Amino acid sequence: YMGEAMKPLGVYLAFFQPRLEGGKPRTFRVMMVNDVDDAKRGELRLTLEAEDGREAARASAPFEIAALGTLTREIALAAPAAPGRYVLRATAIAEDGSRTVSRRKVRIE
Repeated sequence: YMGEAMKPLGVYLAFFQPRLEGGKPRTFRVMMVNDVDDAKRGELRLTLEAEDGREAARASAPFEIAALGTLTREIALAAPAAPGRYVLRATAIAEDGSRTVSRRKVRIE
């Protein structure tokens, strides 16, 4: 995952709790940084994926970040009701198709 840290469009999922309550919505903070001289825009996607890779929940918001700028977004996402291990993933998808990802492992109870 260290390759993600070196990308010019950075994404950081500010969430460190090991567990989520199933079926409950919550808001997640996602921070971004743009290390290039051009503004970037695209889609910021937040997903919860089951161990088998199946997407169990998704929310998204457009983003536009200034050249050499920072941006913080609050994105609401409801955890699935099914208990188990999941990966919470914040993905910035720029208009040029490039992607940067921040991940956290969580258990839904």
